[in-house]
Amino acid sequence: FTPLANEELGELKEAKKKHFETYSDETIQPWNFSYLQNLVKKDKYNVSELKLKVYFPISHVLLKVFELLSTLYNISIE
Repeated sequence: FTPLANEELGELKEAKKKHFETYSDETIQPWNFSYLQNLVKKDKYNVSELKLKVYFPISHVLLKVFELLSTLYNISIE
């Protein structure tokens, strides 16, 4: 792994220890990865993904992504 990946993995392991004290195993299962990432964001940056969703409605985000693709690559998506 790269140094950044090792750092992020360490953060995930710390979050697992902090929030799941009954689990002594440091192995992070694939199905826990996203959940632990959200816990790290919440702990480290005080950011909740659910609260951010209010400011980025999917219909508007998709429209802007399609506009960006059109501008960058001269393609149209319908």
